[in-house]
Amino acid sequence: ETNFLLTLKDGIPIVSDWFGYSTLYYQPPTEDIERVELIRGGGSLLYGPQPGPALNFVTHQPPTDTPLTARTQHVFGSDGLYNTYNSVGGTSGPLGYRGSFTRRHADGARPNADYTVYHGNAKAVLKADPSSRWTFNMDAYESESGEAGRLSLSQYLANRDFTRTPSDRIWIERYVPSVAYEHDLSNDT
Repeated sequence: ETNFLLTLKDGIPIVSDWFGYSTLYYQPPTEDIERVELIRGGGSLLYGPQPGPALNFVTHQPPTDTPLTARTQHVFGSDGLYNTYNSVGGTSGPLGYRGSFTRRHADGARPNADYTVYHGNAKAVLKADPSSRWTFNMDAYESESGEAGRLSLSQYLANRDFTRTPSDRIWIERYVPSVAYEHDLSNDT
């Protein structure tokens, strides 16, 4: 739950409903995050009329020092865990590009505790002049997970593999295109 915390990715809200049902169902892959900004108090007015803390996940920009770079990462673990992260990016002239794809899967420690997550991102940055740029971004996220159900202490001690909800599933789909224009007013801003 993220009550009274505005959660953003590159300045765009990603929480379902800030005051109503403030569960965060989506978070960018850690590998895509360049830095995390926590903005407290009145400074959070930058993102809307309700002052309060804001948590902004700032993702990587296209690399500017090479025309092409690529990265791949694979992680394996217990309970069928497999995580892969792949990215490609570069800059050619005034156009920078970056794309990434993530897939995570695990069978879970109990029946119906499995999950599968797919995340893709494509970003293009076009420098209009030395002090301004256009950013075109497309985010795609899909996940499916089982809900094995919470166990009381007595249920856990009797059978830690017990599944209270053997058929409960959650599906989440999120597709967010965005266009941004940034202009540096001076070297001091």
